[in-house]
Amino acid sequence: MSTASPPEPAAPLLSVSNLVRHFHARRRFSFSAPRPVRAVDDVSFQLWPGDTLGLVGESGSGKSTVGRLLLGIDRPTAGDIRFDGRDIQRLAPKEWRALRRDMQMIFQDPLGSLDPRMTVASQMREPLDIHGMDLPESRNQRVDEMLQWVGLPRDTRSRYPHELSGGQQQRVVVARALIMRPRLVVCDEPVSSVDVSIQAQIINLLVDLRSRLGLTYLFISHDLKVVRHISNRIAVMYLGKLVETGERKAIFEKPLHPYTQALISAIPVPDPSLKRERMILAGEPPSPVNPPSGCRFHTRCSYAMAHCREREPELKAVSASHAVACHLVDSSLNEPVKASSVR
Repeated sequence: MSTASPPEPAAPLLSVSNLVRHFHARRRFSFSAPRPVRAVDDVSFQLWPGDTLGLVGESGSGKSTVGRLLLGIDRPTAGDIRFDGRDIQRLAPKEWRALRRDMQMIFQDPLGSLDPRMTVASQMREPLDIHGMDLPESRNQRVDEMLQWVGLPRDTRSRYPHELSGGQQQRVVVARALIMRPRLVVCDEPVSSVDVSIQAQIINLLVDLRSRLGLTYLFISHDLKVVRHISNRIAVMYLGKLVETGERKAIFEKPLHPYTQALISAIPVPDPSLKRERMILAGEPPSPVNPPSGCRFHTRCSYAMAHCREREPELKAVSASHAVACHLVDSSLNEPVKASSVR
């Protein structure tokens, strides 16, 4: 199914500006000063209705924290989040409750996000009961409809989560998140806990439901194969910061940041006879408690220069739909860096 970029209306559905979230690490000693964990540091992006933005990066890069901040599960340290033009941080509790209908999340662990004491039908109907949606007698009908849409038989409604397979559990989680017909869905690694064959089914289901219900997705994942299939725009995150954003075609055909190049080169190729250059990143990501000075990626970058260690690069537009934060791109007239660390 086509994932072509939809036309952009005048106003975005979601606008995130300079989002920051710092946590406080545990003190090593009682007399030591608290150290902030810079989980998210100055992140900005926009989502238009019908858009799917893939947010990718290694574990610990801050992707899931961004999703939790958008839905109010966690509160930002600084920054601005606007949904449909409204500043969600200034909403009263009643307004937040109403907004929950329009913003939902698909969590990474399906079994952990389902209540083992409740049947599938009870868990799917619960949001409708809480928000008083539809007539009470029609809510069971909507439950049956959503089960049919996600490809589950009607008798699933009387079963408990532990009686379902991993793929069935994830379909129930998807159905529960969409039963109120939200406008924005944050998908936090929705296929990481199921095997490859089930991954394809869930992704195709999400693509189909996006078209059928007019959904907007923020799709969080570390798997670029999956992100490439479902997203029309991609944002690459490293150690709490966005290092590159752009249309899917631009990111995969002409990645500009060395980190993006390394992630794309690590995608497995199905043909074993096809030789492919690999960029090998040395070492582990630095700690967000004590991030490096200058560019946060310079400790693992084969092309780092002196000023990369001293000055932090800004996320700058190189075209109407492509932006990158890299001194190397600034100095090479927006040409991608040539990979030299290959095996």
